[in-house]
Amino acid sequence: MDTSERSSVGLSANVAAGIAVLFSYISGMIMLSLEHRSSYVRFYAYQSVCATPVLVLSGLAELTAKAMGFLGANDILAMLFDYLGKLLFIAFAVVYVIMLFSAFSGKLWALPLGIGAWCKRRAGIS
Repeated sequence: MDTSERSSVGLSANVAAGIAVLFSYISGMIMLSLEHRSSYVRFYAYQSVCATPVLVLSGLAELTAKAMGFLGANDILAMLFDYLGKLLFIAFAVVYVIMLFSAFSGKLWALPLGIGAWCKRRAGIS
């Protein structure tokens, strides 16, 4: 995949892809609406949008744990939700950093669990 080509936004493809990842789903949605030429940029924009629900789930798990503790629910269950939220956030942070460095460096790195394959198909990468 040639990442030295110019994208529709006037940047090189790897810089535009890195920007698509940089601000999570916000920059991903903006790049999806602006980019029409580079499938590399569109791929990372799709991945950026698809990775965001993990961050939301980690926040919901943390919030649920705090609500359960406040309401006097089972301490073990509240602690489980708290650890789950922290684990999801750490997993998101690691994946996000890998995705960010891969996008800026011009390497195609796909998210696991079939998400990356779906993003490749949507972006037109075979």
